[in-house]
Amino acid sequence: MRFLVIFAIFCLSSDYLFGQGTLDTGPASLKWRSINVKSVKVIYPEGADSLAIRMSNTMDHVQEAVSFGLGITPKKLPLILQNQTMISNGFVSMGPRRTEFFTNSTQDYNFLGTIDWMDLLAVHEYRHVVQNELARTGTGSVIEALFGTLAARGAAGVMAHSWFWEGDAVAAETSLTRGGRGRYPQFDMVFRMNLLERGGFNYEKQIGTSFKDFVPNHYVTGYHMVTYVRRKTDDVKVWGSIINRTFNRPFIPFTFSSSIKKYSGSYVRFTYGEMLDDLKQQWEQQIASLDISGFQLVVDRPNKTYTNYSAPELLPNGDIIVVKSGLSHIDELVRVKPDGSQSLVKTLGRFNNPGFISVEQNKVVWAEFESDPRWPMRVYSVVKWMDLDEKKVHKVVRRSRYMAPSFSPDAERIAVVKSNENGTYGIAILNAFTGAELQYFSRAGEWNVLTPRWTADGNALVYVTTLEAGKEMVQLDLKTGNREILIGPTLENFGLPRPSGEFVLYNSPISGIDNIYALERSSGERFQLTSSRYGAFNGLLDSKSGNLIYNDFGKNGMNIALAAQGNPDHWKKMEEVKDSGIHYYAPLVQQENKEALLDHIQKEEHHSKNYHKGAHLFHPYLWGVTVDANTDMDEFLIGLTSTSDLSNFAFTGGYKYNLTEMTGKATAGISWQAWYPVLNLSADYGNRSVNETFRSGDELVSLPVKWTEANVSYSAGIPLNFTRNRFFHFVNARVGMDHTYITDYDSPTVDNSVQPFEQGNGYLNTLNSLVSWSYLFKQSKRDIYSRWGATAYMQWKTSVSGDYEGEIVGANARLYLPGIWRHHSLRVRGAYQYQYLKDLTTYSYSSTIGWARGAGYPTAENYALASFDYGFPLWYPDIHIGPLVNIQRVRLNLFSDIGYYKGVFVPVFNSGGELVDFRLDNGVDNQQLTYGLEMMFDFNGIRTLPLLSAGFRLAQEVDGDTTFSFLLAF
Repeated sequence: MRFLVIFAIFCLSSDYLFGQGTLDTGPASLKWRSINVKSVKVIYPEGADSLAIRMSNTMDHVQEAVSFGLGITPKKLPLILQNQTMISNGFVSMGPRRTEFFTNSTQDYNFLGTIDWMDLLAVHEYRHVVQNELARTGTGSVIEALFGTLAARGAAGVMAHSWFWEGDAVAAETSLTRGGRGRYPQFDMVFRMNLLERGGFNYEKQIGTSFKDFVPNHYVTGYHMVTYVRRKTDDVKVWGSIINRTFNRPFIPFTFSSSIKKYSGSYVRFTYGEMLDDLKQQWEQQIASLDISGFQLVVDRPNKTYTNYSAPELLPNGDIIVVKSGLSHIDELVRVKPDGSQSLVKTLGRFNNPGFISVEQNKVVWAEFESDPRWPMRVYSVVKWMDLDEKKVHKVVRRSRYMAPSFSPDAERIAVVKSNENGTYGIAILNAFTGAELQYFSRAGEWNVLTPRWTADGNALVYVTTLEAGKEMVQLDLKTGNREILIGPTLENFGLPRPSGEFVLYNSPISGIDNIYALERSSGERFQLTSSRYGAFNGLLDSKSGNLIYNDFGKNGMNIALAAQGNPDHWKKMEEVKDSGIHYYAPLVQQENKEALLDHIQKEEHHSKNYHKGAHLFHPYLWGVTVDANTDMDEFLIGLTSTSDLSNFAFTGGYKYNLTEMTGKATAGISWQAWYPVLNLSADYGNRSVNETFRSGDELVSLPVKWTEANVSYSAGIPLNFTRNRFFHFVNARVGMDHTYITDYDSPTVDNSVQPFEQGNGYLNTLNSLVSWSYLFKQSKRDIYSRWGATAYMQWKTSVSGDYEGEIVGANARLYLPGIWRHHSLRVRGAYQYQYLKDLTTYSYSSTIGWARGAGYPTAENYALASFDYGFPLWYPDIHIGPLVNIQRVRLNLFSDIGYYKGVFVPVFNSGGELVDFRLDNGVDNQQLTYGLEMMFDFNGIRTLPLLSAGFRLAQEVDGDTTFSFLLAF
């Protein structure tokens, strides 16, 4: 049974096989090189040689230690360094097998920690490589042999719950380095709050997340589950044993849970409960030891929905501007008045969030991601600022690589972190109006540079950097270029320094919980300003009132807090601060005994060589029998699918069998995406069989028709991404030719009067073109559809030569509008289609626009459709049916469709009443009017992370039938 479930999920994931879409590839102008070492083949763009050599040494150095706990050493695989994107990320894939590191470092100091960004990726991502190697053993080796590497990983992802994969990797980065997210209280802050304030959530809700409550992701859940079991068993290899047993017994239901019981004593759900009890006891003891500081809440929360009011900045009139986000809100700049009322200032685009915004002279500055129009792997970070009086947004420099912008006191200059493609960083000073780079500062040995902020006189910056020895807080003199080390180097994970008079305020977890501290620059003495229950961040001192304004995390998200903490005489000296952290990770460090793993990496030189994109195209990752999920699950492919390492070429080929027609054909297709236009070529050859309508005397009969068909299609398209603000903006245009050849046409014969209404053997050459456009507002987690936006689509197919004639033109447009309440959505759709219909020998193309729900599709020369949909959530139940289904949301969509058509074939009778022909009648308007509802249930299945949707549609045709349909969406 388990195997059937695994196979079904794999089949439903077969979008990899058909319709590759736009691949995540980089610019065509990039030239690549490679370095071969024991553990990886590093593939990197020219100019990043130093970084590539360093990572070659690092990967070989960490391979043994990262592999040890799971008991298997992976085979060599490609490591691709992506230096064109400003997004900070990394991933491991089995389709094809490779890992990719996005080389730009994050500005989130709690994510980065006290080590280098590339070192963090090396340990975390290589642990995924080890996990995937384990997935290829046991039953995984059989699945891989039959279906490919991606199938083996997909099956493993079902057998072992989603939290294990990321939790184990976070545990590895924490126990094998001097950093890692498991060491920092901000990482578990939401989990800790939910446990202590709400008693924790049941296992299904915790691993599946929720629309009702904010549940931390599977990284957090997984880290604590993995760590708890290792603490309980004191066995560094316990998870290797659990996963090995799980992958070798896929036929037995819930093997993952029983394997945890075998090696740790309890099934997975009870292990989760034990972990909650263990953490709750330790965290309650931690809080009991604290002297919680008092504060006053500033913002007026309209409800209890989880919402963050982050990064407060004080305006000259006493208002506070913050970044608002949460379950119901995308990133917004919001103005909060002293009475707690709030108003929207600006909805942000793809916010490149460093943890703060900067406000000076009633101007606010931030950075947003902007993608290259054509190349998904080239993403910029663009600085924008807004004059709060003029309400106008200024873009400082287009297509730039600037992060963490901060205004000078006069708002004439902007300090930014500049990320270079060779993996180095520096601080640039920009003219706020022209974008000109006025100054640039860099220092050898600084691995990462974070969050510079100005001193009050505008002559210096204070920033954070990571080095081989740890973290430093540095003051940079802009006139001389001299640097003064204020703190460090140290393994204390401080961040977001903010100069304030003679002091620098900053965040630190040194007490075991994140709090706000102050450094006196003249003496170097340090003080604690807050003692928070869950975490305090982003402090600023109001010189007028003497109050401290900051973020304090609470039950419903990040609050704006106000405290009378402006007097340094009331601050706690650092030597009085006690570490109350529970150090949950400590036993793992002792088990591994490799905390200094990254301290002694040999610096060997390696020879590189050219890496030619066209010479490394075929890397099969799926083969055997697979199902095409895009064809109503009625087509099987016996073949293989391949993609190049650099995602610029894709191939699918084999033998496709159609269960409806009971026929098969050979098929192959390629997509070349290394150039600006995407070039596609496909061909197939085989048998076809359908039921056709024939005339027998005065009757119509439906009989099977068989023929042999060959198709060749080729096209060129340009997919473009113009997203520049809060709307996702995409344009896609494509033109191509389809050639169809029909032979061996077998017309059935009932008697001499049987005549086919379709032509037989022949060929058809079709020009096929389309253009699509979408402009959709960003969605919050609870939004079902975009609140604002529009989409449009037009396709034209016409025969240009051959034995058939045919033409179809379809246009479709949809408007998105907000509904009565938040998360309600009104969608209005209009569509029109013209199809050339000369007589029954005219070739009939497939519809391009669909038809009225609950009504049949008419073959008509002209068809117009208007649709109205009103969708809204009904309930966030968070209920589960054992381990099978976890229902997160129930939603309803009310609809009405109006269709008009004319130009249909009508029968022609002779004087004796016999049917002799059909003719096209354009004189009669026909109408379809339907209405109904669609109820959908959004849920997780069998404890997996992807959200699925299933439900039903009830449609009523006016003066017609009622239809009931089941709906399923992935």
